[in-house]
Amino acid sequence: MAKVTIATILDLQGVLKLQSKNLNKVGSDLASGYVTATHDIDLLFRMNYPFPHSVIKSKEEVVGYALVMLSEMKNEIELLIPMFNLIDTCAYEGKKIREQKYFVMGQICIAEPFRGLGYFSKLYNHLIERLRGAYDYVITEVDFNNHRSLGAHINYGFEVLLEYKMRELNWVILIKRIQ
Repeated sequence: MAKVTIATILDLQGVLKLQSKNLNKVGSDLASGYVTATHDIDLLFRMNYPFPHSVIKSKEEVVGYALVMLSEMKNEIELLIPMFNLIDTCAYEGKKIREQKYFVMGQICIAEPFRGLGYFSKLYNHLIERLRGAYDYVITEVDFNNHRSLGAHINYGFEVLLEYKMRELNWVILIKRIQ
């Protein structure tokens, strides 16, 4: 049985390994879900503080993760800069988001053999429970064509905040109140 826990420094290599296996590549099976952004060990390490990422481990192997990315790191991944810039222009529930306390779920991924077992919700629950009180919202973005991920987020209670197109991809920015 796999267990959800906080990521240690040693777990970050496992995150990168799982990310690499699930990266959207030409010819990959897009129906099973995928990740788009890539990280390096230094960035994952810096993102892991002050709020560690959530990971699922099975026999000490990382088989799932949810990455915390604070707005202070908005310029670290070129692919995500437009998302952060757009978030600053949006309002939700009648309030300007840039004036609210939010964090970005930087990426979520679950190894194929562990999909469909409820770990998506368990990862988010673990992450949100630890950041509740410090933040009011969690925001993420999903490639519109990543139907598995988009559906999972909507089923978990995320709402569409904004849709936009960048680099031939259609993105959906999603938001969820965590208070």
